[in-house]
Amino acid sequence: MDRVTPAMQATALIVILSAIAGSILALQWFYKIDRYPGLESRISQYYSLESQNKWKAAYPYFAPGFRKNISQQYFISKKKKDTSGWQLLSFEIDYATKKEDKVKVKMELIGEPRKSEKQRTIATTNKTTKKVVWSIWEKVDGEWYAWQTSARDIKSFNYDVALN
Repeated sequence: MDRVTPAMQATALIVILSAIAGSILALQWFYKIDRYPGLESRISQYYSLESQNKWKAAYPYFAPGFRKNISQQYFISKKKKDTSGWQLLSFEIDYATKKEDKVKVKMELIGEPRKSEKQRTIATTNKTTKKVVWSIWEKVDGEWYAWQTSARDIKSFNYDVALN
């Protein structure tokens, strides 16, 4: 019976570690937002409008199928209500993954509670919070459109876009 030499053990270890490293790199590439050209820019544009509460300008960023079922007036009223207690400051994209014809983007929204007029006159410390959300996007005629920009969208619009 042949004996396993230290050189053979070292070679096997290098092969195993290389396979693990290659798998990690492949997974990182698989979940990168860069795999979807134009999506990161489109997300930035939308969340810039959301941070400014420009709901009328944000509405066209939603998919044609969404807009067919949800009127602009209803969208604006729900978004105003849903975001009345919280101000978006920035966002971070964690990763993106494709399921069927849509892309799910895991994100962290960074914001702070809105202050009432009374609170503005009192010196308070700003406490930012992070909310982990799933944003769902679809490419239609070469442009990215949202179906969901936070978990609140589905609940507040009572509109189902199932991507589990």
